[in-house]
Amino acid sequence: MATENLNRMTLPQTASAPDISIVIPCYNAREHLEACLSSVTDQQTGYCYEVIIVDSSEEDVTPFIHERFPSVRTVRLPQRAYPGVARNAGILNAFGRIICFTDTDCRLDARWVQILGDAVTGGKPVVTGAVLNGTTDSYIGTADYLIEMTTFHPSRKSGPIEHIITANVAFERKVADRIGLLDDTIKGSDRMYAYRMVQQGIPIWFEAEMKVYHTNRTQLKKIFRNQYDCGFGAANVRRWAQVSGSILARCPLLAVGIPFARTFFIARRLASGGITPLFSFLWHYPVIFMGLLAYTCGYLANAFPRKHSQLETFHDHP
Repeated sequence: MATENLNRMTLPQTASAPDISIVIPCYNAREHLEACLSSVTDQQTGYCYEVIIVDSSEEDVTPFIHERFPSVRTVRLPQRAYPGVARNAGILNAFGRIICFTDTDCRLDARWVQILGDAVTGGKPVVTGAVLNGTTDSYIGTADYLIEMTTFHPSRKSGPIEHIITANVAFERKVADRIGLLDDTIKGSDRMYAYRMVQQGIPIWFEAEMKVYHTNRTQLKKIFRNQYDCGFGAANVRRWAQVSGSILARCPLLAVGIPFARTFFIARRLASGGITPLFSFLWHYPVIFMGLLAYTCGYLANAFPRKHSQLETFHDHP
């Protein structure tokens, strides 16, 4: 689905709208749907909410969803979609006054909807939350978690933040009305969306009690492929926006220092949670460092401007 077609659509309105719409993009994630949707549909909350799966899988999962979770709405896209495209389709088909994003590889805490609903209705227009390790029994899975998720580590205290993670975020519908839809051509659409929020003076709040459990990659090949793609997308983001690390867009050769800089920042974040998370980081560091090298290779592959800056390779993961 093309961006321009999405942008021409009108945000739906209804007199009997639910309080909250939960949008979940899906691509070849059948094995995760049962656990994900069970956690989504079994929330302990007083809010009225709807669940929307935006599916672009090779195998249509709509029959499975309607059989196991009849209350879940599905939007079927005709071809494989970037996560930004899928989330945009979800926004445009949502009826809630609050829009939420999570992913098929996440399981929600039982009070997730209640906590985010209270936060947003309490005056926080954008709320993002903690991401917990959903593969604690896997050495490789834990390494993948520590590479990607420390900005949203559960040891972080609630407070202002300049980032969101689309696995765990909620915002007022009027935020989307104001800043538009997500960028859909790059890895890192969440980073760009947060940047646009901050540029528009919209505060973002980190709520530590708003928790999801993330199922991480447990194969080295998938970790390295994903980190390469993340680095490739990060080069685009830093060219387009004045985010942290933008100096790398002006001096691309400095990117060779990325593994060491990210090592420092990850360790510093984890150290604030005490000795246990820091020890875990050190124990898993061999895999983490290889992942950071893959990220750097992806960044350098896209560090120098050229005619097309779209992410050329996109690899979703189960």
